[in-house]
Amino acid sequence: MARLELDALVVTPGDKRVGPLSVSVEPGGALALVGPSGSGKTTVLRALAALDAPASGVVRVDGQTPTERGVPEHRRKATYIHQQASLGEGTVRDALARPFSFRVAGGAAFPEPRAVALLERLRLGQDVLQKTARTLSVGEQQRVSLVRALLLEPVVLLADEPTSALDPESVAAVEAIFRELRAEGAALVLVSHDPEQRARLTDQTLELT
Repeated sequence: MARLELDALVVTPGDKRVGPLSVSVEPGGALALVGPSGSGKTTVLRALAALDAPASGVVRVDGQTPTERGVPEHRRKATYIHQQASLGEGTVRDALARPFSFRVAGGAAFPEPRAVALLERLRLGQDVLQKTARTLSVGEQQRVSLVRALLLEPVVLLADEPTSALDPESVAAVEAIFRELRAEGAALVLVSHDPEQRARLTDQTLELT
């Protein structure tokens, strides 16, 4: 069974119509969404995460649509990382714990030890938990946003320019995590302006025009 399936998906960013798009990503697979600015890459990612409804067509994760599974559970399984992270008010710990107060977490408790381990892998360290989220640099916010997504243990990770503000060492750390997720059977859908990164991380391409 495909981990992720797009079946004649059509999205309409602004006045533009994109699609129909049909592609399957197997467990452990990785798909690059490519296209010029304004081609609808972010809109497609948001539709895959059931954050916006497509104009037509179907998205399935592990064989089920958002309606069949329930939108909160779909969003946990197919988690979207926005290029411009929005961490909300409060501390970084607050930002990481917040999803676990919502239905998207399925009743799970905030796994703080795992959060700390991921923060350390991404060169942030435990002390960042007490910092005010809005005072972080853009690159720090991107890494915290990735940790927040990973804590939900998605089977599909939808990443929109996830390393655009990172230094080379942090890029390498993020890419290592992506490879581990794929080795564990998760699927990756990546938007990246860097063709070398796409070549390193993905094995399929879907071009939007």
